[in-house]
Amino acid sequence: MQPINAALNSVILGETDADTALASAQSALDRMLAN
Repeated sequence: MQPINAALNSVILGETDADTALASAQSALDRMLAN
């Protein structure tokens, strides 16, 4: 679940907001599932 961890870390560090992190994690998971 690396994409989720990366997204959470970016929110915790204040680098991005939750909506952006959720969208990026979702798209990363979608790519993983498509492979």
